Amino acid sequence: MPHPSEFRKITYHFSPDLWAVGCTLYFFFYGASPFMAATDYLTMQRVQALRYSIPEQCDADAASLIRALLVGRPELRFLTHNFSFFV
Repeated sequence: MPHPSEFRKITYHFSPDLWAVGCTLYFFFYGASPFMAATDYLTMQRVQALRYSIPEQCDADAASLIRALLVGRPELRFLTHNFSFFV
């Protein structure tokens, strides 16, 4: 799944790796991409808009982790959050 900064042609650091982890975890939990759409263009639009939903049956900690990873602004992604299941 492309990272939103790839569409905007801006520089970034390791945070796309965290973005990829979020997409991968979502796929592991639900068997589908978080941004899947009928066409590549529509998928790109969903990525740019950060339009995805987490199923209601998702574990609260897992949902929180996915939300923390799939954040458009790299400086707000994951590392500023605390998750009890890592302790």
